[in-house]
Amino acid sequence: MKKLFLALATVISTFAIASNAAAAAVTVDLSRYSSETLSETFAAENIDYDFANSNYNDANDVVTIYVFRKDGCINCKNFYNFIKSSLLPAYSDKFRVVSYELSQNPTNFTLLNAVADAYGQKPADGVYGTPVVIVGNTMSTSAVNGTRQQEIINLVTSGTTTDDITDNSNIKANMKNTFSDSNITLTTTAKYYPNHTLSAIATDASSIKLDGYEYISAHDIQLMNNAVTVPLTNTSLTLSIPVNKTYQSYKVAYVQNGQIAEVIDAQYQNGFVTFNTSHLSEYVVYGSNTQSSTTENATTNITTVNKLPKSPNTAAIIDAAIECVIPTFILITALAATIITVRQKRNS
Repeated sequence: MKKLFLALATVISTFAIASNAAAAAVTVDLSRYSSETLSETFAAENIDYDFANSNYNDANDVVTIYVFRKDGCINCKNFYNFIKSSLLPAYSDKFRVVSYELSQNPTNFTLLNAVADAYGQKPADGVYGTPVVIVGNTMSTSAVNGTRQQEIINLVTSGTTTDDITDNSNIKANMKNTFSDSNITLTTTAKYYPNHTLSAIATDASSIKLDGYEYISAHDIQLMNNAVTVPLTNTSLTLSIPVNKTYQSYKVAYVQNGQIAEVIDAQYQNGFVTFNTSHLSEYVVYGSNTQSSTTENATTNITTVNKLPKSPNTAAIIDAAIECVIPTFILITALAATIITVRQKRNS
């Protein structure tokens, strides 16, 4: 098997690629990164284990579990106890563990960032939940729950996964932009990793009302890599959600903290409501068989505006003045002519 440093040298160079095209190789001084064997990590975590009477061997050409951990992290210690109690007794000759401590070795964050970027899970704020566990083409952060534990056991026992992360240099191959779950489909303009999955969980948001519309359904929708939410940036998203009743018009509300944060126009076709958005979250679907609230409000506003006094108009004022002056002038002229005639008759 390749030495770990050679493996990491390759992964650093191959993982420095853009979303869809390879970039130039990157040279990294691997001596900056400090790794630990499983026995060294157990000692740091105060976990007892008799390695002398075990088939476990750090040099075995087997499935490699990479762990980025922090001293004092309870989730990290729980994960190593899972290795001790569940993996080592039954599969000690089928895996090995390479660990990187982060709290005392901050330069290891550079390596973690490079690996997380390749797996599409580099957080925008640069903050990772530990442990970060990488096995084959899977990566998870923070507490390792029962589902993830079983996934790791399956990867270890299958014998078909890679034995080091350099073999995942093609992880960005076969990327896709369509994901489905529970008959809900997400389409993205950017492409994402094939091991990502859509999570669409039905929720009850019937108490959240939208004027003029009936509640249809609600869903908490996220793109996931195992138990980790994948951040979606610089991409447009289209969601298609099935509905079981037809309406004249549809709206979708983005819900945040139990309140409507945004109302989005939606289109209906062949039993699905489709809409565009820039982020994933909880969305509520509404339908209406009457004129939409937006149209009604617009009509009301127009009616109100028509009833308001008109602004002064100079031309109109002049026209009105002329209409008033001309008859008055004629009347005055007629009276003056009459007076002159009467005087002339008296003088004669």
